[in-house]
Amino acid sequence: MTREHRQMITQQVLYGMVLPAAIYAVASHFVSTLLALVIASMLPVTDVVKAKIKGQKASAASLGFLGGAVVTSALGLLSSSPLFILLKAPVMSAAVGLGIAGSAAVGRPVLRTLAVAFAAGDAKDEAKALWSSKPWEHLFAALSVVWGVLFLVLAVVQTLAVLSFSPGITLVVLPPLQFVALGLGGAVSLLLVHRAGGLGAMFSFTSKVETVAA
Repeated sequence: MTREHRQMITQQVLYGMVLPAAIYAVASHFVSTLLALVIASMLPVTDVVKAKIKGQKASAASLGFLGGAVVTSALGLLSSSPLFILLKAPVMSAAVGLGIAGSAAVGRPVLRTLAVAFAAGDAKDEAKALWSSKPWEHLFAALSVVWGVLFLVLAVVQTLAVLSFSPGITLVVLPPLQFVALGLGGAVSLLLVHRAGGLGAMFSFTSKVETVAA
């Protein structure tokens, strides 16, 4: 994983999990609960603005998060209910879970595509060839099931949190739930990789690329 990829992940964690709760905590002292939630949910607009300032195109993820925030905020304001805004997190978790599981069901696991893009470096063709063969094909199918189910369970837990707690507490509770889910998924993923042959075998294509280059 490159430095740029790590920075992107860190930024997504910060923007998606930490800052919204902090912004809500400050804004709620000056405006209503509903407006404070709208302000906190509009954080993705900063990614779009920064991209425009740099003369770049905003990423699909940034535009997707912003679109979701706009829709849920509009529904919340029209209905005068914060539930539409707070339920955005479980809805997105459910969508991700269904997407991951669905991609495996059609034989094109999105996790393998992401692994090639983020972990293969300059050896993407070699990685795709290796990870499309056994036992790695079965590994990515298993990983898709694990992560798909995990995100669906997370969506259920997040929904229960939204319905059980006040908006302020919900914004504080949701990030740890996401961290726990990601931690569990990472641990199970490493276990499955170990059973399939280990990280060394999984990334054996890198040594072949180095040999050819030499």
